[in-house]
Amino acid sequence: MYQYASGIATLNFDIARLSELDKLDRNAIAALMGQPPASGNEIYITADVPPSLPDVIPADWLGSRPDIIAQNLEIKAASSMIDTARADFYPNINLGASVGFQSLGLRRLLQSGSEMATVGPAINLPIFDGGRLRAHLGANYAHYDIAVETYNQTVIAAMRDVNAASVSLRALEQQTLAEQNVVAALERTRHLAEARYRRGMEDYLPVLQAEIPLLNAQQTQIDLDARRLAVTLSLIQALGGLPNNHPVKAVAYGK
Repeated sequence: MYQYASGIATLNFDIARLSELDKLDRNAIAALMGQPPASGNEIYITADVPPSLPDVIPADWLGSRPDIIAQNLEIKAASSMIDTARADFYPNINLGASVGFQSLGLRRLLQSGSEMATVGPAINLPIFDGGRLRAHLGANYAHYDIAVETYNQTVIAAMRDVNAASVSLRALEQQTLAEQNVVAALERTRHLAEARYRRGMEDYLPVLQAEIPLLNAQQTQIDLDARRLAVTLSLIQALGGLPNNHPVKAVAYGK
């Protein structure tokens, strides 16, 4: 008898500890909502299941992640830098500077004392600075390659996070179903023990013997539900959120 009384005391301790965590979580949620701590007591549960997610999760949803968006913009910026560097290789000739002259031939342009010497500043040819331009272009290509590789690694890491959360979520769903069967079986055992006690067929000890494992199984079920919620939130975070046309089924609201 003392053994079972000790077990019940331990469960009461767990209840008090979980009650403390519940109040702290409510206060944290209230703060996130910009409300005073007392408003957390008004949060109520609308369902006993975690947020539902679609069975098919397209890879395009990863495009909502801030880190992927940032890397995508980095690639576009690097590409623009390449276009700018390549444009430097094309000569920029101000034809308006030759107005009034009879010829714009290169041979005449390079003649000593040519009357077209004033056109010189209007011509910019990269043939005299090709080395620097090629180095600049190469640096921009390297920057682009690095940006693309970083983007690829970011996408791969995001896919890994989503896959890991999905695997854990499916496993937790199976564990929850199995634990529900365990709880149902233990509830039937306790019900039979209580029925025999009320009829005077046995003392209260069998009831306690049936109560302890039932409470432990119910605690395990609660822990599994909490883990499912946490993993679901991790999956949503790994996706960078969900599209507006695929909202998450909420389970808690503030009145």
